[in-house]
Amino acid sequence: MPEMPDALKNKSCILKILMLSLCFFSFAGEGEGSPGMGEENSRQKDRQNKIIVKTENFTDNRIKFPDTSFFFTLGPALYVNTDSSTAPSPLSFSAGAGFDLFNRNFLNFQPKLSFFTGYYLWDGENARPAEVENRTALALSFLLDLNATHIFRLKKGIIQAGGGLGVLARGAFLAGGVSSGDSGGEEGSTAAEDVKSINRWFYKKLNFLYPNLCFSWQHAFTERYLAGFEAKAYFPLGAALDGRGLDSAMVFFGVKINRR
Repeated sequence: MPEMPDALKNKSCILKILMLSLCFFSFAGEGEGSPGMGEENSRQKDRQNKIIVKTENFTDNRIKFPDTSFFFTLGPALYVNTDSSTAPSPLSFSAGAGFDLFNRNFLNFQPKLSFFTGYYLWDGENARPAEVENRTALALSFLLDLNATHIFRLKKGIIQAGGGLGVLARGAFLAGGVSSGDSGGEEGSTAAEDVKSINRWFYKKLNFLYPNLCFSWQHAFTERYLAGFEAKAYFPLGAALDGRGLDSAMVFFGVKINRR
């Protein structure tokens, strides 16, 4: 077989070198330029960095509310009287104070003590609210609320909603201008005996227990104080068990001021 000329041999060597170079650069390109493991890891890092940036930029713009705060309330209290033969449902003035505890939990604890007064008479079976002209006793009332509420934090205030149990402690004594020997609500009874009957009625048949629902809204007017309104409805457990429905139910509505 005749030997190849030197010129052809040189061209053949050059072609082999070019082909090897192309294969090398093609392999290197697959490792660097193609979407391999290196590029995928880089993309994952970019995503993680974006998530971190978004998390760091996120701020809770709702109002800051401490774990414990003090509040007080002022406003009218309506005592429901379903007996049309005695006084209409009277309005009295109520003042109260309490605490919001464990506010960072889903449900907080809200104990509150309120005070109000009212006139009563004895109708022979029940203690009834009385007008000034027909009063027998003046009762001092202390209402202890043991409630749980949920706090909705807003940008400039809070909303609270919940419920619980109210314990009503009342004590009656002869009203001013009434003598112990005056005639009472029953035939042959005296005013002094009626006062005793009224005090016994306050604490029998669960007349002192009041399940309730509450709602309040408050706006932050300063860095330390919030002010708004509170509404509460109290359902008489004793009257419900005695078949009197909502007789002696109570409704409170007033101003609420909270100190952070």
